[in-house]
Amino acid sequence: MTVIGWLLKNIVPSFVTDWLLHRHTENVIRRYPNLGKIIPAKWPRGNEYGITNRKMHEFQAQRLVDDNSIDGMNLPLLIHNIDSRLTDEKSRQVWTSIMDHFDWFAREFADTPGFRRVLEPLWDDSWSPMRLWAVAAEIYLSRFLKENGFQIDGFDRTISGAKKTADIATIWKGTRTWIDVETHRLTKPVEGGPDDFRKLVEGRALKKIDAKFKTLAANEIGIVASVYLVNKRALLPRFSYMNDETKPVPGRSANVFSSVYWLIIGTPLEGPHRFGLHLIDRTLKTERVTS
Repeated sequence: MTVIGWLLKNIVPSFVTDWLLHRHTENVIRRYPNLGKIIPAKWPRGNEYGITNRKMHEFQAQRLVDDNSIDGMNLPLLIHNIDSRLTDEKSRQVWTSIMDHFDWFAREFADTPGFRRVLEPLWDDSWSPMRLWAVAAEIYLSRFLKENGFQIDGFDRTISGAKKTADIATIWKGTRTWIDVETHRLTKPVEGGPDDFRKLVEGRALKKIDAKFKTLAANEIGIVASVYLVNKRALLPRFSYMNDETKPVPGRSANVFSSVYWLIIGTPLEGPHRFGLHLIDRTLKTERVTS
């Protein structure tokens, strides 16, 4: 085979398909003007982002290893799936809804310090498993807090009197409240009963509390928000732990709490809701479904 023949077989097809991929990605982003304003001008074409057909196929293949896996999804694939002929209508609604929320966040918090840091991993670290879902969890939680009366005045802000940062800085009924978000996924049903799951959640929360809120001022509140992602309702624990009243974490200051939230991916809901998002807030003792 000649050099030209080898190029035509191995290089040109890849170049053309990547060019079409980039063009399609740019066209879809135009539908989300608020998000588009802050995405770097070189994205998705810049080599530093590594967005190619081959890499996207390899990354998405992670979803095929385990039927319950949600790792193999990032912003490029999310955008691709919105218009793909292979995407069923239910899935298309889910992916579109996620992008709608990203765009809402970019608009709603455009003047809030640190809001860009929440979104930047979508393009700066898009090939890390679970990165998109960690961003989504913080965005959905921010919306839930805002709709329930929390005044959000910063993201990734330094905690008073400490060198650590909290993901979300808020004011709740006049009290400075720091919220740090932890995202976990469940790919199989929870083993054991409510006490076993409570120990799991509190054990994870204790590590975060000691890392972030050990020197928290007595007149401030610290909350570790544990967001658990599932893509099947059958994976939800069949007990009432998630509705328990929030209490100070045992062995820690009385102004530090742990809350549990459930992000149910791809669950169809009645009415206008297109994204099954159940946020059970044990601090507010409320349950709310957000589209």
